[in-house]
Amino acid sequence: MRNEFKQLCFDAEDYLADGQFTMAIKTYRTALLQSRDESEKFLALTYIGAAYDEEGNQRMAIATFKECRELAEKSFGSNSVQFAVSLSNEGMVYSNRRKSERAEPLLDAAVQILRSAKHKSGITSLPNAWDSIVDVFANAGECKARLGKINDALALMKEACALAKANLPSDNQRRVQASLELGALLACLGLTHDADEIMKDVMVGLQKSMKNPHAAFQMVQQTLANTASFLDGIQNAQLSPGSKSTAREHSNVIPIVPYQNAPESPDCEGYQLKILLSRVQPPVWRRVVVPAGCSLSKLHTIIQKAMGWTDSHLHEFRIGRLRFGDVRQPSDGVKDERKVALADLHLSAGSKIEYEYDFGDGWVHSIIVEKTLEQEELDASDIFVTGKRACPPEDCGGPYAFMNLLAALNEADKEKLPEWLAEYDPTVLPSCFKPKSKKKDTTKIRTKTPVVR
Repeated sequence: MRNEFKQLCFDAEDYLADGQFTMAIKTYRTALLQSRDESEKFLALTYIGAAYDEEGNQRMAIATFKECRELAEKSFGSNSVQFAVSLSNEGMVYSNRRKSERAEPLLDAAVQILRSAKHKSGITSLPNAWDSIVDVFANAGECKARLGKINDALALMKEACALAKANLPSDNQRRVQASLELGALLACLGLTHDADEIMKDVMVGLQKSMKNPHAAFQMVQQTLANTASFLDGIQNAQLSPGSKSTAREHSNVIPIVPYQNAPESPDCEGYQLKILLSRVQPPVWRRVVVPAGCSLSKLHTIIQKAMGWTDSHLHEFRIGRLRFGDVRQPSDGVKDERKVALADLHLSAGSKIEYEYDFGDGWVHSIIVEKTLEQEELDASDIFVTGKRACPPEDCGGPYAFMNLLAALNEADKEKLPEWLAEYDPTVLPSCFKPKSKKKDTTKIRTKTPVVR
């Protein structure tokens, strides 16, 4: 891969990390336009589809992965690794949105291609091809588990591990993660002996690849989050005759490293968070400061106040593939947000949480940890620090409808607008943010700890 192409991809990845989806996609499209061959073009399209998926734009993600599939079929053949990866990526867009029935046939087709010998001629033309092949089998296994097809899920995840072991070094992250996922699934089914055997390979990989214990724990935590998302399908599933399970009726993921014994996150008493409303231009964002003991339930209240929402709709937090929300409201598979504090999540600078409000309009927020705070810094700050632009009016139709509304506001005669819209000012922050004062002494330390309400 050419250095110029790689640099554009690295730049786009940085934008993604900052929650700047529009800039990330624009940069990936520049890479697409500057691609020199079909392999670079395929990679650029794959990255664009993944960026749309992370942004939450299902329609564009699906369309882009279908374009990937067409390119792969034309350039590499319908039995190629590239074609299988395109099918798998399209399937995972559905699977990640709990539409496993739509994902399953796409993932099954991808696996069938990779089980044949015909795909192997194309392996050298795809960077990290064996990582991608292992991903396809692991993704298919995850989908089967979500559907409660446990024996199929186990077979696929074991196949993923076998391929990883045969073709990837022991310290390869994809190999370690595949073993972690299989080990966690086996443990949840009560097959602890099998899980222990898998974990031996995991520990060798972690010791070789992760010199930093905190980095190693983050990888374990991410894998557990991926695994936990489909465990609801396991609770009522039956293993085939001959298999023994001691799983409890309400079993959930069995932590390989329990929270109470996990490596400590960086010492801190609070977090400075940036809350960015996704898929909206110009950007709407807020900066808030919260104590480390703030629960997700209290963070929801802070977000509502900071953004200017009215808390009139359902919401949920997504951390990896774990989902948290108000369990008093009807929502399938959501954990209780009142029982999880930010400190429990072992956050550090750069960590990201997703928060969605109003599933109809789909207001997705990226919550990024800008920095961790010591007690003195926490005491010196208000909860509501600063921000830019008003949040959209409730029930206005979602991000694209909102941007059309902004364009109409710029051109319309306010006297002819409905009263609710004529009063809307897209530049005004909620009243919880104090007006900026030029004379304010920013060095003064407050002695009162902010209280989360």
